[in-house]
Amino acid sequence: MSREKIARFLGGDFAMRAAWVCLVAIGTLSAGTTPALSGPPDPFQSTVPSYIDLVGTHAGVPDPAGFFMVTVRDAAGATLTSVPVTIDFSGCSDLGPAAVQPYGGLTIHCANKIVSGTTDAGGVARFIIVGSVLHRNPPSTTGCAVVRAGTENVVLRNVSVTAYDLDGVNGVDANDLSLWFCDYCPLLCSTPHTRADYDHNGTISLDFPQQIARYFDETSMNSYFAAATE
Repeated sequence: MSREKIARFLGGDFAMRAAWVCLVAIGTLSAGTTPALSGPPDPFQSTVPSYIDLVGTHAGVPDPAGFFMVTVRDAAGATLTSVPVTIDFSGCSDLGPAAVQPYGGLTIHCANKIVSGTTDAGGVARFIIVGSVLHRNPPSTTGCAVVRAGTENVVLRNVSVTAYDLDGVNGVDANDLSLWFCDYCPLLCSTPHTRADYDHNGTISLDFPQQIARYFDETSMNSYFAAATE
């Protein structure tokens, strides 16, 4: 091979051929690569609060004190987008969601007392659930509500539920303040009722300031009709 041919091979022609080979190889690899698929929701990787606070409204706006988030992830820790998240209150005997849920993106199945949302691009579903105590007895136990996610309805966690509106009418008013003492006083109930555990520590003791705050903030002034069950 002459020096001219060697120089041409190692020069522009060689560079172009090398670049072409690289492009073909990359294209072949890309065509043969399958994107990683997300798995179903995983309860150990997902983030769910231990308590949910049912609140009222003011001028149709849900009380921000009831805000909470559910972050849905698969077993690999990847967040899951556009996944349905449901809060099932059917196991809560004394309280439940209202028939109207004004917080954006939420829907309700009244007969089953289920409120639904959907995760965003970051795998997060956001909630403020309007609701109240429906019946004073029997009181709900801890973990009465069930949080599920995905079309598989994977149970992420059982959560306890409180309600600031303890009689289901007229929002949070003076009567609800009195009813909190009924739920707290050991002379009136053998065990403290979870529905009044506003600081989420498993006992009824220093929770009254949170109830007072809802009263004076006037952000839970209004009640909604409860979701009717069949």
